[in-house]
Amino acid sequence: MNKICIILLFIALNLLVTNTPAKANNDNSNQQKPPSGMEIITVGDGQQLILPKGTKMRKIGAQLIIEDNAEYVSERIWDLEKRIKRLESANEELKKQIQELKNPAP
Repeated sequence: MNKICIILLFIALNLLVTNTPAKANNDNSNQQKPPSGMEIITVGDGQQLILPKGTKMRKIGAQLIIEDNAEYVSERIWDLEKRIKRLESANEELKKQIQELKNPAP
């Protein structure tokens, strides 16, 4: 019984004496680099969010509304489809110009 009391007393003293609170290190987070394809956005009082590049945010009153994954992906796919269509039409124009240059002049 005496040994158990000494062990509990040792644990309690250890918890009281070693006061090492866990706190966020804001200085280090400013130097942090986001993963590829992501960006760090600072909101409010220095709170940082790591979001995919191009994520849309809007503020309604005090609320910050961030576009969810489904909206982000669907918008990116839509933009890529429009870009592919523009590239295909530019490619067709270049093919026509090449054919015109290959034909001998009359």
